[in-house]
Formats: sequence, structure tokens, C-alpha cells
Amino acid sequence: MLGTEQDQTMIQYMDWVALIHTTNTSKHSSINIEYIHINALMAHLTGALIETLATLGLPQDTLRRTQAAFNKLMWVQSDLFALYYTYDGNEIPEHVAHVHGVKRPIPASVAESMAKERAVVRQRTLLATVGAGVLATAAGFGIGWFLGRR
Repeated sequence: MLGTEQDQTMIQYMDWVALIHTTNTSKHSSINIEYIHINALMAHLTGALIETLATLGLPQDTLRRTQAAFNKLMWVQSDLFALYYTYDGNEIPEHVAHVHGVKRPIPASVAESMAKERAVVRQRTLLATVGAGVLATAAGFGIGWFLGRR
């Protein structure tokens, strides 16, 4: 499996494994495993694989290459999990998590920051609207005064 070239089937399967552990619109179960637990599991499995491989009595070069291959496999799986659990790229509509309808809770600190930002935007919008109204009124009075002088 790790010594030959793979087609997209393996990556698609690994991506599916990552996706099914999240809350998303394409599944029927309510299972949602938090990323901290996924990460702990990946670390545990990597350690268990390395320990198991070490007991097989493989030649040193074969053992090193096999451990490296499994380590790379675990990192790819971990990266696929991260696609669905992290907020990096969240603003991109084509992000894989958006495409699959993954519902990610927003951390309190991020939600608070977003609320403050929205409040500032509302305040600026209000000021701009009021300012534009005052400017339009002044322009109207100015034009009326100018036309009345003619």
C-alpha cells in the first residue's frame, strides 16, 4: 500500500474518514469528535505503529523506510482532519469544509472579536449615512440659494 503509487481513491477515502467525524450536512448521525481527541488518537496510533514495526525484526533499512512511510501516511490523515476542524481559509467559499457543509463552532474569543468588528462597521456605516445626509442637505440648500439668486 505504501510502496506503490496510489490513485485518488486512497486520498478520497482518507478525506471521507476525516469528514465523517465532523458535524456536516451530508451525514445522518450526530457524531462529532473534537479535534483535540482526533489529534491525540493520531499521536497514539503513530506511536503504536512505530512500536509494533520495531518488534517485527525487519532489517534496519526496511524498518526505517516503513516507519517513515507510515509516519507520512499519518501526517496526511492529520492534515485532512485539520481541513475540517481549523479556521484557516474559512473566508474562502470554495474551502473544502464549506463545500461539504461542515458546521464549525466559533470559539468565544473569535465570536467576541467578530461582534466588536461588526459593531465598528455598523457605527462607521451610521456615521457615513448621517454624514452623507448632512452633505446632501447642505448641497440642497446651497443649490437652492444659488438658484434663488438668479
